[in-house]
Amino acid sequence: MLARLLAGENLTVVHNGEAETASFDLQNRTLTMPVLANMTPEVYDLFVGHEVSHALNTKLDEWKQGVEQVSGGVKSLQGLAHSCLNIVEDVRIERLIQAQFPGLRRSFVHGYRALWAQDFFGASEKDLTPEGIHLLDRLNIHFKAGAQSGVQFSADEQAWLDRFDDLSTWADVQSLAQDLFDFSKQEQDQPETPQDSFEGDDDQGESAPGFESDDQDDQQPVEGSRRGYRGELLHLSPGQSDPSAGLVPGKRTCRVSRWL
Repeated sequence: MLARLLAGENLTVVHNGEAETASFDLQNRTLTMPVLANMTPEVYDLFVGHEVSHALNTKLDEWKQGVEQVSGGVKSLQGLAHSCLNIVEDVRIERLIQAQFPGLRRSFVHGYRALWAQDFFGASEKDLTPEGIHLLDRLNIHFKAGAQSGVQFSADEQAWLDRFDDLSTWADVQSLAQDLFDFSKQEQDQPETPQDSFEGDDDQGESAPGFESDDQDDQQPVEGSRRGYRGELLHLSPGQSDPSAGLVPGKRTCRVSRWL
């Protein structure tokens, strides 16, 4: 009921006990809510507010076109394009929904505080410094969990934070996502160094939202599951870099901790 009232449309709302986070299917207009043991009222409202803002502000045609343009039409890079777009769009849509419904601001603050305490973002054992996890992961955690996360950025990386302050339109989102994509791709293409290598198998850590299969053209959601996007499915999630994000396994790949 809350989601339909906020969205102003008859969304389909599904409570799924197997879902690890909330998500919204842009094409089928379906909002999926997880059934979590420690779901506080604030976390529930946060999930709903976040996904409803995708329903209100993230347009399917712009999203699909954005993925195509940012990835340069290279299918193997669409996962990385999704990750970059999702991180940036999440910041924009959360600001928009809180501006439209100021009563949600408290839910976002206390909801993220509760999620952080539950290690929803999988960051408890991560190195949140510039020498640790990828910039995309740190940006995602920083803009969701806030100062409590203790995420650190280098002096050069501060310029990225400044650009998030100016987000207003989808064009702003796509421009910043494109630059993050190019930066991540360029960094990935650099020769591997010992400190850039993962120790152990390719499943360590979180992974940036990306597609979990090659059937991307048949999937239409946006933002939120622990695994990241499937098609145009947007998830409110921690950040996990997906192998399909177009980055070479073994290097310091983008491991975007949970998205929403």
